[in-house]
Amino acid sequence: MEAWNDLAIRLARPLVRDLTPERRQKLKARINGHSIEDFQQVLASIERSPFLRGEKGWNGVTFDWVLGKANFQKILEGNYDR
Repeated sequence: MEAWNDLAIRLARPLVRDLTPERRQKLKARINGHSIEDFQQVLASIERSPFLRGEKGWNGVTFDWVLGKANFQKILEGNYDR
C-alpha cells in the first residue's frame, strides 16, 4: 500500500486510505502468487505506461484495478508497455 501511495503521488492517482477486508483479500492473493520483484515490475510498468497513467483514452489505474488478478497479470506480462 505504501509503494502504491508513493507512485500515486508521483502520478496524481488516487491514494489508498484504508486497507479494507476486500483489498486485503486481493492483496494477499497477489502476494501468494508473486514475488516482490513482480510487484516492483508492475509499479514500474505503470509509471512507464501512458495508458496506465491515464494519458490515452481512459482515466488510468487505481489500486483496486491493479489488484485484480487479470489486470495484475496483464501488466506483469507487458500488455501495456506500448
